[in-house]
Amino acid sequence: MKKKIIIILYLLTLSIYGQEMNELRVVGRGEKQDGELIDRDVKDANGDVAAGLIIETDLDGLVYSPSLGLVKMNHLPSRDFLFLQHKEREIKILLTGYAPLQVILKDFGIKLEIGQTWKLKLTGDKKQDQIPINIITKPAGASIFIDGKDMGTDKAQLTTQGKHKLRVEMPGYITEEREIDVRQKNPPFDITLEAIQLAGVVIRKEPKQAKIYIDDVEEGETFFKYPGTYRLKLSLSGYLPIEKEITVVSDQKQNEFSFTLQKNTGYLILKVIPANAEILINKKPYSTGEIKLAPGKYQIELSKQGYNEQSEMINIEMGKKITKEYALVQKTGSLRFSVSPAEAVCKLSKNGTEYKTWKGLIQLTGIPVGDYDFDCSASGYVNTNKKIHITEDKYTVENIVLAEGADVSGNMVLVKGDTFTMGETGVAEPTHSVTLSDFYIGKYEVTLGEFKKFMESGSYNQTDAEKKGWSYVWTGTSYDKKNGVDYRCDVKGERRSSEEDNHPVIYISWNDADAYCKWLRKSTGKKYRLPTEAEWEYAARGGKESNGYKYSGSNNIEEVAWYDGNSGKKTHPVGTEKKPNELGIYDMSGNVWEWCSDWYDESYYKNSQESNPKGPVSSPIGSRLLRGGSWGSNSNYCRVSVRYSNVPGNNGSVIGFRVVEDF
Repeated sequence: MKKKIIIILYLLTLSIYGQEMNELRVVGRGEKQDGELIDRDVKDANGDVAAGLIIETDLDGLVYSPSLGLVKMNHLPSRDFLFLQHKEREIKILLTGYAPLQVILKDFGIKLEIGQTWKLKLTGDKKQDQIPINIITKPAGASIFIDGKDMGTDKAQLTTQGKHKLRVEMPGYITEEREIDVRQKNPPFDITLEAIQLAGVVIRKEPKQAKIYIDDVEEGETFFKYPGTYRLKLSLSGYLPIEKEITVVSDQKQNEFSFTLQKNTGYLILKVIPANAEILINKKPYSTGEIKLAPGKYQIELSKQGYNEQSEMINIEMGKKITKEYALVQKTGSLRFSVSPAEAVCKLSKNGTEYKTWKGLIQLTGIPVGDYDFDCSASGYVNTNKKIHITEDKYTVENIVLAEGADVSGNMVLVKGDTFTMGETGVAEPTHSVTLSDFYIGKYEVTLGEFKKFMESGSYNQTDAEKKGWSYVWTGTSYDKKNGVDYRCDVKGERRSSEEDNHPVIYISWNDADAYCKWLRKSTGKKYRLPTEAEWEYAARGGKESNGYKYSGSNNIEEVAWYDGNSGKKTHPVGTEKKPNELGIYDMSGNVWEWCSDWYDESYYKNSQESNPKGPVSSPIGSRLLRGGSWGSNSNYCRVSVRYSNVPGNNGSVIGFRVVEDF
């Protein structure tokens, strides 16, 4: 018996759910009721004033189930007033004989807020017997609408008996609308759509550079569109944009449109002193002259290091020009200066430009603030180079005492850089191309008088010489001749007369020469050093002025060099009797061999770098380079291409040096 009851209930269920249910549906979209007052005494569960939703309907007996719960409902004929929580988003509506309807409020444009009221229309469609019909469209695939309801594109459709409104549409075709009368048996409904013809459109515009956009898509000046209404936009930087609707019709002669854009600029003519001051307009950098700006307010800010800043707010009007002139006020300070000796020449420079040169004591006012390069020199004294900072509205005080020492700055020759062929076939191979930057080189070899200032400067003592392996020893012992060779003018011996101060210093090791350069750098603040082998040869050849001589300045050795054929076995005063080379440099052939900074490597020419070579990192025989020949050399050794070497700690009566200075 129990089994039979279960079977009967199952069959009843199948019967109920096998029937086609009537449908509830919303008509249109939600409407906000700004004039509808809500009972503000009705509060939701959170204590907030409830939101209101009016359901207008031709149905009776509706049951409402909001997802957050129903606060209250007022029922009137054809109208239910629902009090809901303002955060409510979804309501289920039930009615006997109809399928449940789930209403998502936002789908109908409704957003409930505290104390606000919306209205929604609801009706129901009772299902009638469905009759199959065929709607055949040409072209196929058109969209079919029956009584305003989208039925898709399938030709087989179901609808109820009676008259219905049929609409068929497809992009590019004229929409077809007609009334159809559906009976139990119907022939196919044939619908042929008429194609819409594209119409030509011409947009004329001034200025020509303006860009055209149709429905936000960029177009040219001519294009084709289907008849209809489109959003047009014209834009160009510096002009007011144009936005409007245009209607395209099938008659192409009517689809020509003309527009003129209005300039959206004013003009600022800006003049500023100093001319290189930084200019910011609304924080964006600008230069002086005529500036185009869109109408509006602008903040002009002017600044330059060492000057007081200046700013101003200006107003730019469309189509108008304004001129603004500014002169920044420079910040200044003062300098109170004294020097010993009083005849010292002093120079103050800023960024490579000389500001003031004077001798001795001075007091300067109105000096632009900032950092300056200060240089002070006097004959027979060590140059002083330093930075001086001038502070606004304050005195900078400097008291300089120059130390006695070397001064070789007046004997330096500028050698302009270039590319040359280094070496000589059969003498120093392989010949190779070398490119050098600018540098200074001594017009003369370093003299005994110059070197003695280093010896007497306090930078040297016997202990240092022993530790470093330097060769010179200042004993004060008189060396006159040894084995018939005149050894005068070396650092070991006591000089016979002051005239010998002008002879090249000899008995100089590479270590001696390097130590002298370091002392000279420290005492003058300038970048003195030994020349590289490439710099030495380039200068000896005459640099960019070279005439290609085999000796430095001539093919006739007698004109330019002291060598074993004319020296009388002794050094000679620098820069005397013999001609200089093309650059005005003396004794680069003969008198004394000259140390270079490079290590010696016979094979180095094969691997030499082309640009500013510094020589190999070491020497297989532990030697440094010597160039130029000496008073004791034959003519072949005095050629500008000849290379010679010696151990850095060795010296001799034929070895000296000259210095270079970085440019």
